[in-house]
Amino acid sequence: MGCCSSRNFTNQSCESLIQNCEKYLNIHKCKSLDIDRITHRNSYNLLMSKIQFELTCKHLGLNFKDEVFSDFFMQIYKEKKHSYCVRQFSLLGIFLGIGSKEEKAQLLFQNYDLDASNTLTCEEIEYMLKEICKVSFLYLTALALRLTSLEERTLIEKYRNELMNIRDTIVQVFMTQIFEDYTGEITLDEFKKLFEKSHIAILINPSEMRKYSIFLFNKVLDKVQAVKAFINNPELIDKEIRNKLQLNKGEKKKIKITLG
Repeated sequence: MGCCSSRNFTNQSCESLIQNCEKYLNIHKCKSLDIDRITHRNSYNLLMSKIQFELTCKHLGLNFKDEVFSDFFMQIYKEKKHSYCVRQFSLLGIFLGIGSKEEKAQLLFQNYDLDASNTLTCEEIEYMLKEICKVSFLYLTALALRLTSLEERTLIEKYRNELMNIRDTIVQVFMTQIFEDYTGEITLDEFKKLFEKSHIAILINPSEMRKYSIFLFNKVLDKVQAVKAFINNPELIDKEIRNKLQLNKGEKKKIKITLG
C-alpha cells in the first residue's frame, strides 16, 4: 500500500493497516463478555497454562494452531510463570470483541480491581492505563509488522516508535483527566459514568487511542521544533519580547546592585 509523504496521511495509512491486521485474530467475531468469562474460567490466579490457553481458544473458535496467531499471543506469555496473562487476554477481548461501551467499561473495571474492593485506586488505574498502552501501542502494532510488506513495515515501525515515545505522557494525561472530578478511589458507577465522555471512551478503542496519542505527539513535536527554531534563530524572536527580556535583565541587575 502506497503512502503519501505527508505526516498525517502516513499515520492514517499506518492506522488503517494496523486495524486490518487486528481482524486476523478473529477476536472481532467474539463477544467481549464471552472472552472475559471463558478466559477467567480456564485459569488459576489470572494465569493460564498452555493447555488452558488452547482450551479457551477452542471454546471461542480461535485458531491457536495458526503460527501468526500463536506468535502474537506469546507476547502475553510470561516465561517465568510458564503461563499466559488472563488480564491481557481479556483486555484484547475488550478492545476487539463485540460489546456495548457500558459492558466493556465494566469488564475493564473488574479486571483492574486488583484487590477486589469494588473500587479502583489511583495505583490500579495507573496500572490499567499502562496495560492499555502496552497492548494498543506494542502488541497490536507487532501483529501488523508481521503481516505487512517491507515498505509498510518501515512506516509502521516509525509510527510505533512515536507511540512508545509518548506512552508515559499519555498515561499521565489520562490520570489527570480521570481524576479531574474524583479524588481517591473510584466506584464502578463512577467509572462507567466517565465513559460517557468521548475523550475517556477511547480507552476501550485501541485505534482511537493510537490516533489521539499521535495527535498529542505531534503537538509536542511542533512545540519542540518551535523552541529549537528560536534558539537557532534568535533574530526571529519578536522585538517586543526581546525588549521585555532586556528590561527584566536590567531590573535584575538593579536589584543586585541595591542588595549589594
